[in-house]
Amino acid sequence: FFLLLGLLENLAPSSIGPILGKVSCTFTYPLTYPDRVSVGLKVGEIAEDRFVLHHLVWSQKHQTCAAFGEGRIVMFDYQTGKKVLIPEGLHTQLQAWRG
Repeated sequence: FFLLLGLLENLAPSSIGPILGKVSCTFTYPLTYPDRVSVGLKVGEIAEDRFVLHHLVWSQKHQTCAAFGEGRIVMFDYQTGKKVLIPEGLHTQLQAWRG
């Protein structure tokens, strides 16, 4: 998702980037080999300095949800060690993905 948004490329010259602040995952169905999975991602809440990504793992073999959860991504200045505001361009992109 970050590659699709160009997030890492656009922020590479600076010390600001995303960091995982919190993650949760609930496994709902056991995956076994051989199986193929599809992973879905949806942008959730967007705040000034963070956003939430909801994810879902779908078993192609069993045609059911195998896992779901969310990750809280915080914008972080790696030089100062402090959180920062989401850059305006990224905020606009996230809003567009939110629908």
